[in-house]
Order: sequence, then structure tokens, then C-alpha cells
Amino acid sequence: MLIFKETADGLHFEKSIGGTGACKDFFETAGGQGIWVACTAGLLRIDPDLESRMLHETADGLPNATYYGVIADRRGRLWLSSNQGLLCYDPAQRSSRRYLPVDGLFGNEFNTGAFYQAADGKIWAGGLGGLVVFHPDSIQNVPFEPQVQFIKIFANDIPLETEKQVEVLESLDLPYSQNTLSFEFVALEFSNPTANEFKYRLAGYDDNWVHSGTHGFARYANLPPGQYTFEVLAANSDGLWSIVPKTLKINIQTPFYKSWWFYLLCTLVVAGLIYAWFQYRLRQALKIERMRVQISSDLHDDVGTLLSGLAMQSEVLEMTAPEKDKNKLRRISEISRDAMSRMRDTVWAIDARKDKLENLLDQMREHAEETLTPRGMRYQWQVDNLNLKKNLPTNIRQNLYLIYKEAVTNAAKHSNGDTLYVSLKKSGAGLEMRICDNGTATKKSYKTTGSGTSNMQMRAEKIGGILDINRENGFCVVLWLPTLG
Repeated sequence: MLIFKETADGLHFEKSIGGTGACKDFFETAGGQGIWVACTAGLLRIDPDLESRMLHETADGLPNATYYGVIADRRGRLWLSSNQGLLCYDPAQRSSRRYLPVDGLFGNEFNTGAFYQAADGKIWAGGLGGLVVFHPDSIQNVPFEPQVQFIKIFANDIPLETEKQVEVLESLDLPYSQNTLSFEFVALEFSNPTANEFKYRLAGYDDNWVHSGTHGFARYANLPPGQYTFEVLAANSDGLWSIVPKTLKINIQTPFYKSWWFYLLCTLVVAGLIYAWFQYRLRQALKIERMRVQISSDLHDDVGTLLSGLAMQSEVLEMTAPEKDKNKLRRISEISRDAMSRMRDTVWAIDARKDKLENLLDQMREHAEETLTPRGMRYQWQVDNLNLKKNLPTNIRQNLYLIYKEAVTNAAKHSNGDTLYVSLKKSGAGLEMRICDNGTATKKSYKTTGSGTSNMQMRAEKIGGILDINRENGFCVVLWLPTLG
């Protein structure tokens, strides 16, 4: 399309517009506000500044067609003859209405140049099949709002069987397994049924309206459990939309494994299992404690009495035995007393009634009294920032005591000092135990065969402690224990 401007010197070329196809007719609006051009590629709008735009169905509401003529009526509407019937386009509303043989026309195809508006306002349009004459003001749109009716409902793409007819259904209650729903619906307006349009939405899932055109169908897949309202609006062939939508309330049941009572039941079951497990652990712990108390009592009463009797009997026999047998009986008595001492330590370690830190300290003091006093050694105690009521695991309590016992015994046997210092204090979450004497260390000219030091090191490793033995200034044993269990 070429645009020329008339000047005193003749026609002057202004602009070329492509993509219009053949231009069949044009109409200039009053006051020079622009020109409408009917083209084989569509309807073209040219503004006073010569800017142009081809109208489209999506943006402007005008079908894509071949237009042969364009005429404006007194209300500003454009009447267009085309190969798809007669159209009335409202530029202000950007809406169109198409008239077809169902509306009384002789056919869909009109001719180029056969479009005319008479002085009385009537429009004459000729085409293949005849001539139609009408006055724009005499054409009345259908005034009735169309009503919507459901005709089919599908669940999981299978027709849904309901107690009531689909047409009168007001609500649906479906199991969670039937959560893919499809709907077919029609508009009860029969002036031009094929031109009825629809829009729908599923409130509670997608609150935006979906314009489906003339296709009365909607489908929703894999809906989550919940309550929804399916709504449909319809428009008749003249574009008049219904005000009140057709509604259908839908409830998709929650599966039992997602319901609140199932969550509560699972919580109660888990809580019950945890409670039962703790009760079992408690019963087992009590059972073990009772067994420990029973074993310690039996050892103390039966084995302790037996060893004590053996020691006393050996001492009595020693008094009347020949000189050559006295050393043997004395040795038996010493072994019996040593066995009694070891047995008392074992009984104390097993006894569940002696699990507190204060019981360990009492046992340590008792051993120091029995071991150091006969040898003329004094001992001094210092305990800082320790919770004496804290329960100690059996293995920690036993190995702490045996390390202490070995250190005290070594000091009593080999130290030339007269005082032993014992210190226990809190170290982080654990304990520091220090056992030192005030003697001087003398280097032996021979290698000892004892295993006391290695035993202490082994016991420290068993309870995760660090043991340091210093012989530079007397004999000093320091144990760091990171935790008391």
C-alpha cells in the first residue's frame, strides 16, 4: 500500500505500508481522526500521523479475515463485509459480532465494491448468492443471558456415576483416588448455539477465569484433597455474558494417611514405642543393679567369710606348727589376706549402691588409711568443684580406683618420703586426679619386672584418659579424664 499527499505541484509520495495485501475499501473518520482500510490481510488502521497497525483477533477482538468493504454507522461502529460473513466491530470496546446465514444472510462470501450506505442510513451489501439490505439501528442483539448446564462429569477420565442426574447436581463428595475431574457443559441459548462462549474457574485451586471460547469442556488433573467450587459463565452469540455462574461444590476427601487423626495416631504410637523402650531400658538397668547388689552381697558374705576363715586358720596353725612349716603357713595367710583385699575391691566395684563419686572418694581414703598408716606415711586430700552426688559408670569408677590404688601402693612400697598428696578437681566436663609424694627418686641399678605402670596406662586408655607418670621429683601420677560419663 502506497500513501501520497496532494500538493500544489501534484501528488507527493509519503509512505509505503507492507503486509496489507490488496486494499479493497476505506473509510475516513470525521474530523480527520484516521482512516480504516479494508484489506485482504485484515482491517488496517492509519492514524493522522500516518502510523499504521493491522488489527488482530487476540488484541483487538476482530477475526482475521479478508475484508472487502468498511462503513461506519452513526454510533461509531464499523460494518465490514468479508469472506466470513458480515461483521460489526466496535473500536471503543474492541469487540465484534459476526452475522452468518443462521442470522438471515444468504451466505458468508461478499464481493468487492458491493458495499454501500444510502442516505437513509441503510447499508446495501452484495455477494455470492444475493443482496442484503439492513439498517444498523434495526438490528437488535439477543437480550437473554444464557444459562449453563452440566451434561457430563468424568472422574479419572471415566464417566462418573451419581445418584442424581448430572444436570441437577449441586455438590460432589469424592474419594481421594478420584482426583482427576473433567466437565462438559452447554449454554441454554439457541439463537446461535455454535457461537456461545464460555469461561470457567475452580475456586480454591485456580481463582483465575479461563476463557475456553466455544469449547464447553474443562479438565483438572491430580487435584489435592480439599474443597473447591467449579464455576462456569456463558455468553450468547451477541457477547452478552451471564452474571450468575453455574456452580458445583466439590469435596475431595483427605486420605487417611494425611488426616490429622492419623498424624496424631502415629505420634502416639511413636511416643508409646519410645516410652516402652525407656521403660524396658529402665527395667533392665534396675535388673542389672539388683543383680550387682546380689552378686556383691554373695561375694562379701560367702567368699569373704571363707577367705577370712582361711587366713585366721592359717595364723592359728602357724602358732603351733613346727618351725619349718611356719613360713608356708605365713605365706598362706598373706595370700588369703591379699585375696580378701582384692575381693573387697571387686565387691565394691560391683555393688550398685556405691555408684556415686562420694563412694569412690570414701574407698580411696580407706585404702590410703590401710596402706600408708602402717608405713608411717601421712596423706593429704584436696577435692575441688566436684559434684559428689554424681553417678559414675562402673567401668570409670573401677578403673579410676585401680589406677589410684596402684599409685598409692607404689608410693607406700618405694617412696622415701613421708607424705602423699592426693588432689581431685574438675577439669572441663571431666576430672584431673594427681597423686604425688614428697620423696626423692632413686634410679635402680636393675630392671624391675613389675607391671604396675603398664597396667595404669592400660586402664587410663580404657576410659579415654591421659596418664602422665613423673619420677624426677619423687613419684607423681597425673590422670586427665575428659568426661565422667
